[in-house]
Amino acid sequence: MTSATIPSELVGRPLSLWQRILLYLAAGAVLTLALWVWLARPYTPGSRLGYDLGLVGGCMMLTLLLYPLRKHWSRLHNFGSLRAWFIVHVVFGICGPLLVVFHSGFRLESFNASVAFWCMVTVAVSGGAGRYIYLRVYRNLAVTNALLWEYEGMMDTTGEEIHPLDLVPRVRQWIEDYRRHPFARRSSLFEKLRRVFASRERGRRKSRRLRRMVVEALERHGRRMRWPAQKVAREKQNINRLIVDYVQTVDAAVRLSFWERVLSTWHVLHAPVVYVLVISAVAHVIAVHIY
Repeated sequence: MTSATIPSELVGRPLSLWQRILLYLAAGAVLTLALWVWLARPYTPGSRLGYDLGLVGGCMMLTLLLYPLRKHWSRLHNFGSLRAWFIVHVVFGICGPLLVVFHSGFRLESFNASVAFWCMVTVAVSGGAGRYIYLRVYRNLAVTNALLWEYEGMMDTTGEEIHPLDLVPRVRQWIEDYRRHPFARRSSLFEKLRRVFASRERGRRKSRRLRRMVVEALERHGRRMRWPAQKVAREKQNINRLIVDYVQTVDAAVRLSFWERVLSTWHVLHAPVVYVLVISAVAHVIAVHIY
């Protein structure tokens, strides 16, 4: 499995309590203003104010196409940091559709306007939800990979004392196969999906008998080495906990890797919707000025 990382320039600091309060107050103010515009209708989409709202919002949305260019076109790599471009992309991605919605007065009076509006809603919602899920999945996957490395280090034999898993080689082999199989390229799609949607208790149930085998072998080894009862109990508790935690972490990594692929597919499908939005928006502007 490849290690999951997020570019540091795209990850901001968590919002503080006061920032969250200000965000909620701003959202409440926008909702209140939207309700007033919808009920009072202080302007129309064709009035000066309505036209300017649509123009500014449309220009903001048009600039959203610059962010992919900044990421993939080498000539733009020296024009500002990627984080600054991303912040502008997010701000314009929120404010642009919001201004367009206020431009419409929350009423759709033509087929062309309806197509442009719902394309815009699809792009805005998918972009916001996609970024939120993207960060959650990749952060959790990075933590899960780190835990797997830690547990595997704890399973390695170090020093002169034998590791409990080495007392039952079949258990060690099963643990290694449990992780290797779902990430193997030859694994069937059915097997991968089965592992993704399996119950969280499935791995624990499968490993229960093997844990008993390790505990029994550890007890026999402890009697041979004349370990104190406290040490035997401690070793049994540690190996039980290690196997359970490792199996559950592998299951979590399988699920997160699956959603990582889903998000990669979503990222590919998100771009065509943006192009449809641009085409429909341009058609809407042309239609307004002609008719």
